[in-house]
Amino acid sequence: MHTDFPASAQTESAQTASAQAESAQAESAQANASPATSAASAAAAAKKTARSPKAIIIVPGIMGSSIYANSKFTIGTVKFAKGTRVWAPSRSGVFSADEKVLSLSCDKDGRPLYDVDVLPPIVNDPDEKRNYGGLNIYKKLYRFLFDNFSDEYDIVLYEFDWRKSQYAVAQELDAYVNSQGYTGVVLIAHSMGGNVTSYYLALGEAQRSKVLKHISIGAPYLGAEKLAYSFDTGDAVDNFLTIGKLVIPIDISVVIDNDIRSVMPNFPAVYGLLPLSFRFVPFLKVRMSGEMRRIDTYANTVDMLSLHLKNWNTKLYKEAISHQDKLFRNGRHVTTLVDSYYIVGDDVDTPEMVQLSLDARNRKFRRLAAEMTRAGDGMVTVHSALIGNTISKRVMFKYKSKGVSKADHISMVDGSDDCKTFDFIRDVILGVDVFAFRRGDFYERYSGFKKRIVTVKQDL
Repeated sequence: MHTDFPASAQTESAQTASAQAESAQAESAQANASPATSAASAAAAAKKTARSPKAIIIVPGIMGSSIYANSKFTIGTVKFAKGTRVWAPSRSGVFSADEKVLSLSCDKDGRPLYDVDVLPPIVNDPDEKRNYGGLNIYKKLYRFLFDNFSDEYDIVLYEFDWRKSQYAVAQELDAYVNSQGYTGVVLIAHSMGGNVTSYYLALGEAQRSKVLKHISIGAPYLGAEKLAYSFDTGDAVDNFLTIGKLVIPIDISVVIDNDIRSVMPNFPAVYGLLPLSFRFVPFLKVRMSGEMRRIDTYANTVDMLSLHLKNWNTKLYKEAISHQDKLFRNGRHVTTLVDSYYIVGDDVDTPEMVQLSLDARNRKFRRLAAEMTRAGDGMVTVHSALIGNTISKRVMFKYKSKGVSKADHISMVDGSDDCKTFDFIRDVILGVDVFAFRRGDFYERYSGFKKRIVTVKQDL
């Protein structure tokens, strides 16, 4: 479900005499100077008749889509007008960030408590003034694809309500593709977007037959080990506060961690991102009476998490795992059933193990801690991105190289590196046999590697 806002949508200030409320008013006015116009153009774009029977569709990750107030409502002393952007708060100020995160709250069935939603998909609209995703990280990629392919394809940024289960979003994506009459689609999936597109492929041969190419960037196909840590700490956002052109060196997560921690347990998507039982690798250690032991089975890990993570939602967990068998066909992941390519970041500190500390009475007495591995992109481990090492072909590995390339979860997709990842995506869409290039030529073209490398500095 997507929301349309009228061009006349105006910002409503917070009604309180405090300085915080005055700042919230200024923030809201700034944040919504463009969304009213952007929303109108997005709605018009989504309603237009597709000019091409083919589309390139960017599917964002969790927290990667902007969410807006669909009607007026109040949280505490802060009033939200229709059209106010409630996510991501890091782009619109700190003073009402708490209330904005709380506006994402869901009940125990995963249903929203407030009337908020995403905008319609952005179609063929490279507008420099609008946001492309919750943190605007897809702007350069969208423009790149538009400049290279808009004569042949519709260029679509498919923002979605990332609180929903990946399976539910996949069904919505299917409905959208059908409504536009697309007979062929290129899916570019970032992060959790890869889980969404996987479920789209799992819907059936009718869906798979439309997929011309499937390209994933840092997709946690087997879940994210960091998820349990974020669930317990609320540490899920690492961005600095930006107000206009002013950048304040305060990590916004300091402000909203507790709010994220309070709303996450009732997001269906959270349970779909927990590590899967398929190719399970232990990711939980428990410290009790001074002794640390690893939990080696999937079932025991889930038992521990459900007992000790506050507000664990068993109903949503069961719903999430009820769909996961659909992702595999005779032991093969559904992405292998279409022409798929995998872009994987490596050699960046990435959570792979979480530590749970219990007292003598078996009670958790501190928040989870994370242990790091270098086998990942900062968010997603190589193990998950390569589906338990079942994927060995059509993989490009990215490594950090001074002045040339980056390999972290966001930089691979936001263009803050040398943008050669974009060149790889372009050539794949064009049908270039990218893996036929020699190792040196491949690196020169894409700042990537066809195989994992052991010693990064020697190879670069």
